[in-house]
Amino acid sequence: MVDALTAQLAPGGILVAPVGASGAQQLLMLRREQDGSISQRDLGPVVFVPLLSGTID
Repeated sequence: MVDALTAQLAPGGILVAPVGASGAQQLLMLRREQDGSISQRDLGPVVFVPLLSGTID
């Protein structure tokens, strides 16, 4: 999935995304450089929880 998203980045474009299995994700920052290459920076471990429908009272 990340490959499909990085393919859409314009030069200078940045994508920040959680990558990995649920509960063991890394937050990555991917940037398309001016020469067309992709640089990657690991921003650290994260755990994203699914959104739930409804409201909290």
